[in-house]
Amino acid sequence: MHRRILIVCALFAAFASVVAACGDDETVAPPGVGGGGAGATYDGPCTVLALGDTSLYFGSIASIGLQAPVLPPVAELAKTRLTLELYEDDGTGTLPPLATGSFAFATAPDDNYGTCQHCVLLVAYDLGGQPRRAFYPRNGTMELTQLPVDFDGQVVGRAAGMELVEVIQNPDYSWEVLPGGDCYYVAEWAFDTRPVDGTPCTSAEECGNEAVQVCEPQSSTCGPAQCSLTFDPPFCADDEVCLSQLADPDEEVTGAAVGACYTECAPATGAPCGEGTTCRPLGPTQSFGVCVQTGSGAVGEGCTKRDISTECVAGAVCTGEPGECARICDFLTEVSGCDTGRFCALSNLCERPETGDPAAIGAVCSPSSPELVECGIEGDAFRGLCMKFFYEDPDLVCERLCRTASPSCPGGEICLGVFSNPVVGVCHPQPVCGDGVLDVVGGEICDDGNTASNDGCAGDCLAAELAQLCDDAAPLTLDQPLAGTTIGGLSGYPSGCDPYIATTVATYATTPPAAGRLTLSLTSASADLGVSVYSDCADGGSELTCQNQLGDDVLFVDFDTAPALPALVIVRGASPSQAGAFELTASFTAALCGDGAAVGPEACDDGNTASGDGCSADCLTIEWASVCASLPALSTSSPNQGTTVGAPDYFDLAGICSFVNGGGTERAYAFVAPSNGVLHLTLAQPADDFSLHVEDGCGPTTVDNYVACSNHAPAGSEESITTPLVVGQAVTVIVDGFTAGDEGLYELTATFEPG
Repeated sequence: MHRRILIVCALFAAFASVVAACGDDETVAPPGVGGGGAGATYDGPCTVLALGDTSLYFGSIASIGLQAPVLPPVAELAKTRLTLELYEDDGTGTLPPLATGSFAFATAPDDNYGTCQHCVLLVAYDLGGQPRRAFYPRNGTMELTQLPVDFDGQVVGRAAGMELVEVIQNPDYSWEVLPGGDCYYVAEWAFDTRPVDGTPCTSAEECGNEAVQVCEPQSSTCGPAQCSLTFDPPFCADDEVCLSQLADPDEEVTGAAVGACYTECAPATGAPCGEGTTCRPLGPTQSFGVCVQTGSGAVGEGCTKRDISTECVAGAVCTGEPGECARICDFLTEVSGCDTGRFCALSNLCERPETGDPAAIGAVCSPSSPELVECGIEGDAFRGLCMKFFYEDPDLVCERLCRTASPSCPGGEICLGVFSNPVVGVCHPQPVCGDGVLDVVGGEICDDGNTASNDGCAGDCLAAELAQLCDDAAPLTLDQPLAGTTIGGLSGYPSGCDPYIATTVATYATTPPAAGRLTLSLTSASADLGVSVYSDCADGGSELTCQNQLGDDVLFVDFDTAPALPALVIVRGASPSQAGAFELTASFTAALCGDGAAVGPEACDDGNTASGDGCSADCLTIEWASVCASLPALSTSSPNQGTTVGAPDYFDLAGICSFVNGGGTERAYAFVAPSNGVLHLTLAQPADDFSLHVEDGCGPTTVDNYVACSNHAPAGSEESITTPLVVGQAVTVIVDGFTAGDEGLYELTATFEPG
């Protein structure tokens, strides 16, 4: 099974019932599917497709991926793409080496998308970009005459004579023909991604390889990238702007961070672009735009979207899929200027109604709609966006948009500037300070039910008075579970684990009796809560550490000395909308050199007070020469089994491979590469969450001696690392608890592949 199955699972999880062999010989002739053909050469049952320009498919995990739009698209879905993927073997020996030649889709392994090496898949996506229908060839061939070398993305070949039948995916990731499904026919798909500069173009897709090429707006020819989206050289001129040609201006860029330089213009002021060009507005208002060539298509005529041309007459731009010449409009104005049946959108173009969500202002948007898609059609325009203010809110809601400079919000509502673009906001009820309702979206930091100051919340509800709140912190007794709630609690404490400060909290005070470690265990069944510790309850900037993971939280806080002031312990929501009941337990371990627990000021503790064994007699210094000399050799012939319970804690992987607030105890192994080759590591972690780390040499872990890390797999699954080494290279392989509380059994399997 290929590695791509992981992404296939994610891509097609939305397929409702999924049942595996795309090479099935079942005849597919759905009712109403016409025959005809390409130049009278095809008279079969499938709908004939016409292909648009081929481009690189940056979303693929194959050795190389290509895609092309098609006509007609799959009905009732937002876009349809024909994709091509070529796969190398994943190390299992399932596939032969990828090579040039001719290959038949009816022959294994290419008769099934779950196993293919040379794959073509027709995919139809919904408005949110989720794949909803897929089609795979039951016949046809692929011919490859050139393959990529060192991932240069250059491939030459063709696929021909393909009847693509509808397929669905099983829960075990296999694929099967959908009985009675639709089918499509592609006569030929020729592709050549070798970059050739100087060829005429109006889009980057017309150039050979848009990973390194753009369609130059000035010359209308293919050439090297003119600028970088990462603000690195080369740069555009002062009157130009760098834009990607891999996506529409309002879409997220996926792929190479290369761009083309466009001349800036101002649509609202009518700043000229020159003869034969149009100032195309970008963004939700007509304050900024770029100059592009004017086309010839009339409003309402079909067109193909291009990068450096409107493809339409002055005052219109090609938009949508399939493309249509749409009138330029003025978004967020009373009369936008769109024709009947078209509605002004964020793009300042008159779009079809199906390009947005049908929800009215204030209503819940469709679950399949992406965030920040237009909604709320009123008059001749979309008037809102599908959005949510907090990530864990269950639904997107159609919120009314407004211009901050001239708001037109109903019923006395105000225009809140919640976007990075300061000229656009969201209509929101006027916050009422003192009503006891914390309006985070409206800007309140606290609201204690009055407008008086010096009581913990400022009179304007815009600042918390932490000095007054200190007295409200309840005592937290060690080793006694405490039940509490954050509902109706205080707010205004900042935290590194919470981007908001208007989050209700419950506050407690405890005084560690000595140098050592305070352990806080938090459980909550009703809300996503976390915990923070501050050294000074009146100072929001004195946070020592925090923990806010989904589910239960355990936080460890080390004190080098007994603090003079009580520590403030805060239980807080993951966001302002998270509040509920919880149980909190605090315990304390005093620093005692020789007890085997490295806490507080101790750098190590090996269970004794002797020196020369890896940890100094006072537990304040790690003796690295002794630690490294005593490491067991990593076995590559049999599993390395063990437990981190009772293990030392010498290697500090915090923030490098383990949890940023500190990892757990670890076991480490020494390995020296016998030749140039690759070290393969697999870590089974049956019940606890571990980090698997490789460092160059042996000593304190830093970013400078980093070799490899794997820490993404949860308990019950496997971490894995594959890393190249050179002959004689000495490395340390470390199995570390991901957090300070993770310790238990593991099995580390290692193999070395010379090469």
